Amino acid sequence: MKYEMHQLCEVRAQLEKFNERHACDAQWVESHGARHDSDSQCVIATREGDDKVVGYMIIVPRTCSSDVMCIYSTVVRRGMRKQGVCRAMLDLAKEHYSRFWSVCSISVAPVWLRLGATVKPRQGFYAEYELEINATPVKQWS
Repeated sequence: MKYEMHQLCEVRAQLEKFNERHACDAQWVESHGARHDSDSQCVIATREGDDKVVGYMIIVPRTCSSDVMCIYSTVVRRGMRKQGVCRAMLDLAKEHYSRFWSVCSISVAPVWLRLGATVKPRQGFYAEYELEINATPVKQWS
């Protein structure tokens, strides 16, 4: 597998092609409190060889009081969970954001419990979970 981080706005069309019914458009980002679309990042997992997308993790930073929080929404093709795709994407995201944050706590919940029935797992895809990172900024976002 190959894992890369991109700005969400740069790869949105690719994600929508991967899973048309997953709301990874500007409305989704705005509804999760991102200040600017350019703040939102995305980790994409692709298969070596044919570069087929097998999963992605949308990362939406937002400000809450004095803490900086991040929501991870993960979607992978069925059968990919056991191959460690979700964990590898999370590790890349944590590595990227450790430059900005000192992570205080991580809470995990099934995404469909947090956000409602519209994001229940659908045929061929598995909406893994949402991770909420409560963190203290190491340095301010520019």
